[in-house]
Amino acid sequence: MASQAYADPAQGAAAERLAEEQRPAPSVQDLTLRQYLDTHVVPNLLPGLNAVAEARPENPVEWLAHYLLKNSQAAAGGAASPVEGKVGQS
Repeated sequence: MASQAYADPAQGAAAERLAEEQRPAPSVQDLTLRQYLDTHVVPNLLPGLNAVAEARPENPVEWLAHYLLKNSQAAAGGAASPVEGKVGQS
């Protein structure tokens, strides 16, 4: 059964081809703020906040910064492994 969305079937076929075309992924600059944060910040930040809440270090900002640096290196394929436990505590 043919679609009735377009009066001209050629227009409908052209629109369908356009909709099915492969497009490059949007660059970081093309993302909305929410998309950017959800994709690049939240996946690292939330586990770090949970870990700092469990550890309750004397300097939570420094502890969290250390945690994020170690985990971002691991996520980027670096040699560092995810940090767990007592990071940066003296």
